[in-house]
Amino acid sequence: MLDSDHPTLIAERAGGELDWPLLARLSGPLALAIGRADLADAFRLAFMALEAGARDAGATTLGRPSDEALARALGRPVQRVRELYRSLRSTMDRLLDHLVPVVHALLGAGAAEDILDRAERTIDEGDVHTFLQGRGMDAAAVSRLLTVCSDAEGLNEVRRELGIDLPTFNASLAALPPRWATLNFDDTLRRSFRARVAERRTELERVVRDAFMPTYDQRGALDGYVEDLKLEWLAVPAEWLGRYDEVSEETVDAAIDAQSLARFGSVENAPADVEEVRQTNRATLGSALDRLRAVVRAWLAKAPDRQGPDWALPSDQLIRKAVAAGVLDFRTVAAETLPAVLSQASIWPAGMLPTADLQMLGMTEVDLQTEQKEQERREQEKLVERRSITFGTVEVDGGSARPFDAVAARSAARLPTVGSRRDPGGPT
Repeated sequence: MLDSDHPTLIAERAGGELDWPLLARLSGPLALAIGRADLADAFRLAFMALEAGARDAGATTLGRPSDEALARALGRPVQRVRELYRSLRSTMDRLLDHLVPVVHALLGAGAAEDILDRAERTIDEGDVHTFLQGRGMDAAAVSRLLTVCSDAEGLNEVRRELGIDLPTFNASLAALPPRWATLNFDDTLRRSFRARVAERRTELERVVRDAFMPTYDQRGALDGYVEDLKLEWLAVPAEWLGRYDEVSEETVDAAIDAQSLARFGSVENAPADVEEVRQTNRATLGSALDRLRAVVRAWLAKAPDRQGPDWALPSDQLIRKAVAAGVLDFRTVAAETLPAVLSQASIWPAGMLPTADLQMLGMTEVDLQTEQKEQERREQEKLVERRSITFGTVEVDGGSARPFDAVAARSAARLPTVGSRRDPGGPT
């Protein structure tokens, strides 16, 4: 944007995230925006060098380069880079933004109010140094405090460098004018916690599965298992919120393990992962499904009052129903025990013995063949109905070999016979 006081570049890209290659492409416009077109090549080379350094360091997202990386990219000593940073950060407004909350936390509300009053007048770093020493801080402590406040990127870095706990620091921030806002890391903690849960999902799913193993073996309802398998019962401990800005992986693991133990107790682990068992059983069910479908249809057809789940669904949908019910997750299932497993998932018809053994079901292969023929007849009727074409009052099968011959034949059958009556207006 053409604004001499506040030059601005607007860049759009898929994904919406800035990265070093994009900055390199913006080198020319950036140089023009600050009125230094001669720096375009220097900017581009610096951004490319920073990209290479970030890639070598394993960084995957754009972030502030280290002093050393910046020094290498610019071809300058590290100390010079740090001096430049210090000069950029040393304005009194920035210093006071970081300093006042620290003074409130360490020296009390009175000291913070005094330094704010002095800031209304012209004040420099020397004045601040004198003021803090007058409040009982020794010269070395004041120098370190001012260095930390000048060099830090933000308030949380100041707090961490000076060893002030988050609740104390937030209490000071809350007591100050609206210029300061409390630090909140609740969302960051939740994201870190969920990310670790995702990393441990395979292990945690096995804990849940093994805890419900007795329920499965007793053919009990698995609704609770399906719900717990989402792992939504795992949550950031309430005592972390407002107290920490980050927690170690070990701390997160300890919290996950504690919540798991509290919910399920100590469980005996089965050797196979949930997904491994699920995929094995899924393949078994897929291989046996056509036979099971034929048996179920024949059994339902034996009596008009028998009802059951919709086994006309495509095979992949029936398999997905079984997977969603959780019944394929526990033990490796043999083909002959599939009816019992499907019954537990309410996919097998109620009232039908959980078996595909025809003798136990009071059926023979003839019953299956009869139902197969009947099914083919029903499917043919539906097919004809879908492709039928109506011409006036004549309906024909549009999928037959010569549908229009049929139309002509049926139409001719409905018309008077040619020559049965002479047209009075015609030739004699």
